[in-house]
Amino acid sequence: IMQGNTVSKQVFDGEKGKVISPMGEQEIQGEMLQYMKESALLFPELTFATRKVKMEIMGVESIDGKELYKLKITSPSGKNSTLFFGVKDGLKYKEVVDSPQGSVSSLYNNYKKVEGILLPMTLKQTMGPQSFDIEVKSVKVNEGIEDSRFAL
Repeated sequence: IMQGNTVSKQVFDGEKGKVISPMGEQEIQGEMLQYMKESALLFPELTFATRKVKMEIMGVESIDGKELYKLKITSPSGKNSTLFFGVKDGLKYKEVVDSPQGSVSSLYNNYKKVEGILLPMTLKQTMGPQSFDIEVKSVKVNEGIEDSRFAL
């Protein structure tokens, strides 16, 4: 939302999805819908075994002074990504997702406990020459989001 206007909104109800923008609404189908299903999970790593995600340990790398396990991930749809988890704490610090438009790198840091769950409060996403620094100011868990926000 920018100046009270919706710039872009993605809605997914678990089965169907659509994108709403100033140019109208578009139903999401095919490969993009499958991607939306896979990325709708808050903690997708917890469902790797049940979703038959392929994992390969590629070794240990040092990033920003942290020793991280490097894992190659292939989703059931064939989407590839590389995840980096802390050797000492098991937290996810980096994710690189391959896409037809290029790879997207996300760095996760400054973990804080929110209702018993450690969440990253700073993120940096890079795609090509573009980079975005994201700082999470607050997190509210299960605080009254109306079902209509997800209506198709």
